[in-house]
Amino acid sequence: MPSNNYSLDQFKGKEFFVNKDTPLYKHTTANKPFKIVKKGQSAGNVYSYANDPYGDGVIWFIFYDKYNQPYYMIYSAGNINTKQLNAQGAKSIEQEQKEAADKALLETNKIEYYLRKYGLYVLGTFILAAIIKKKL
Repeated sequence: MPSNNYSLDQFKGKEFFVNKDTPLYKHTTANKPFKIVKKGQSAGNVYSYANDPYGDGVIWFIFYDKYNQPYYMIYSAGNINTKQLNAQGAKSIEQEQKEAADKALLETNKIEYYLRKYGLYVLGTFILAAIIKKKL
């Protein structure tokens, strides 16, 4: 099962569906949200993200409305539907690392790469063929 840890760059261009009621803000210094996105609804397509300029560790996701005006959502654990992100092609950090390792192995040792990737399938095919041949 893939991890739910993502690099922030994986969110760009993805539509966010929220897992809980989530406030949206017109700017990062707003005290009150202009809208609450209800659980299961889309907050919009992520344009980018920003760390809080006040240094308190808050991450803001930046969206644009149909009038090309920005609005913001504060990231909090569990408020983003990761199944929807995966369906849109987002990759967890674990998946990115595995793909990078596979690519590096392919570039350095093609035989080992293909044995790891397809070896069990080939072996299973030979064993299955031997069983079928023996039964006939």
